[in-house]
Amino acid sequence: MDISDVRHHFDKYAFAWTGFYGGNSISDYVVRSRQAHVLKEVVACTPYRGVVVEVGCGGGQLLVELAHRRPDLSLLGLDVSIGMLTQAKAAGVESASLADARHPPLGPHTVDTLVAVAVAEYLPDWRLVVESLSEVIRPGGLLVMTFAHRRSLLSWVDREYRNRWQKQKDGSMHRVQVDVAQVRAALTSSGLTVQRITPLSFDAYCLRYLLDGNPRLTKWVSGTSWQLDRLFVRVPFARILGRALYVVAQKG
Repeated sequence: MDISDVRHHFDKYAFAWTGFYGGNSISDYVVRSRQAHVLKEVVACTPYRGVVVEVGCGGGQLLVELAHRRPDLSLLGLDVSIGMLTQAKAAGVESASLADARHPPLGPHTVDTLVAVAVAEYLPDWRLVVESLSEVIRPGGLLVMTFAHRRSLLSWVDREYRNRWQKQKDGSMHRVQVDVAQVRAALTSSGLTVQRITPLSFDAYCLRYLLDGNPRLTKWVSGTSWQLDRLFVRVPFARILGRALYVVAQKG
């Protein structure tokens, strides 16, 4: 798997990926849940008139929502896929460019908050991605990133499914899976201080999906989403289900 494979994959499935943010399947809810975590972080922690760059911006859903919630921010989307950038610009992203996550076209120490969600898992040299992204973040700035969690039960099921039955015939991409120790070491060696590494597990968005059709319970879940998320993070069984490691790190 190299960068041309990644580009081809996302060019081919750009429209389908964009659809995840508006559908009603469990996968759609999981994708929206992940975005909600990132959105909350960026909105709360980026300084006034700060610079936010999303590497792997996809269809631009996060950037569009950020522009609505924080109009003071300077926003830039980068993606390796022309198909994804086409979707992003159609969604209203004003500034989006073609770029490789391993070599972002940004000057050193120019970004306040850098977001890279579901990027590292598609690149075997994911440590180079971390190092390259760290270089463009200003001292005190944040890196908000996700990794595929190797020690997750769901990741194990996913590996078995792909290796034994699926055989990659449907064009799906192999994902690079890592554990917490590997992520922490890569962040530290790149000059980043880890604030938290959290497995994203079954959460309030997924629960809302399962309760669809019961208005009273769905309304209750909607009103207690973040409290439920904190509960799910603390439940050991729920934590081992988390297929993604949600990382927040600060540049020293």
